[in-house]
Amino acid sequence: TPLYSSAASDVYKRQLEQGDVDLVVSLASGIGDPTNSEIIFRDSWSCILCKENPSIGSEVSLAEYLSAGHVGVVLGSGRVPTLDQVAVDRLGLKRRLEVHVPSFFMVAPCVVGTERLGLIQTQLAKILSQKWPVRIIPVPFEIEEVVTAVQWHRYQAHDPAIQWIRQTLKHIANGLK
Repeated sequence: TPLYSSAASDVYKRQLEQGDVDLVVSLASGIGDPTNSEIIFRDSWSCILCKENPSIGSEVSLAEYLSAGHVGVVLGSGRVPTLDQVAVDRLGLKRRLEVHVPSFFMVAPCVVGTERLGLIQTQLAKILSQKWPVRIIPVPFEIEEVVTAVQWHRYQAHDPAIQWIRQTLKHIANGLK
């Protein structure tokens, strides 16, 4: 079963089919027709925490993870669960969410100077660690990778502009690895 699906993906599929949008970049699990799509990026998950956090070393046990305060991402009005929250819920785990932010980009500044943890995509963690004093450590449980795909209308498969954008997206994604 896919880790994520939503009514939003149905809206994008309809817009693509009607020609209102040329490309959709989304989670691969939200892609309708795999013949008109391709995976452009895969990423794992990591925990981030303040570099000076004295309560956690180079790894975190599940017990430590669950007892720590967390920064959680809430998209929109909280109606769309994030992939990390879906994974935590599937495992029956309960995080102690102390801070809610509207974007994964905002997790790093909210762990700095605290003993909180954040759960974000590994490549994003690496980028944010260049700006913020955070450490990156492994997640103490299995979590499905994030798979991002691009989808186009079947009638635009050979459109030079669409092909260029797809190639550019793949090139950018490859640079993040």
